[in-house]
This record gives sequence, C-alpha cells and structure tokens, in this order.
Amino acid sequence: MAVGFDAGRGRSYVSAVEMGYKNPTFVTLIGIVRTLGVPLAELVEVYQRHLDEIDPQAGADVPACPTPEALDFMRQLSVRALAHHHARAARNAQGRMRTWT
Repeated sequence: MAVGFDAGRGRSYVSAVEMGYKNPTFVTLIGIVRTLGVPLAELVEVYQRHLDEIDPQAGADVPACPTPEALDFMRQLSVRALAHHHARAARNAQGRMRTWT
C-alpha cells in the first residue's frame, strides 16, 4: 500500500500493474521505481532476465522495425503525395483551382 501512496497511485492500481492487468505510463513507472529506490534500468534488466528464463527465443520471430516492406510502402506514399501536390499546383497555376486566401 505504501508504494502506491508514495508513487501517487492507489493500492489497487499498483496491484493491477504487478499482475499485468494494467500497463503504467512512463511517468507512473518512474514514480514507482523511485518509490522502490530501484533504478529503472535495473527493473528492465530483471524483467528481461525473467523473460529469458521463460522463453529464450521470445521475440526472435518479430521483424526489426521498420521492415523493408514498411519502408517501401512509406516511399510509395511519399511519391504519391508528391505527385498529388504537383498536380494540384499545376491546376492552381492554370486558374482551375483557387486558394482560400
């Protein structure tokens, strides 16, 4: 109960975080680790160790972000947006489209 109070959160909130029912914001997490007197890096390290004990291959199949496919998609969007902008500018220059100024 003291951890929740000192971190500015209720006992039930801290309990829900401990059980994995709630995901604290970064600011809340900082408040909790400061209350516990534990560096955030140590908390992350302990968590990673526990994950490695449970399943050393966890996350191995997750692609690195951004994937080459995602980068290609973003490039295509950029090209389309640029083409749309140039087409609009050309129409505007011809007087077909007026700006709201």
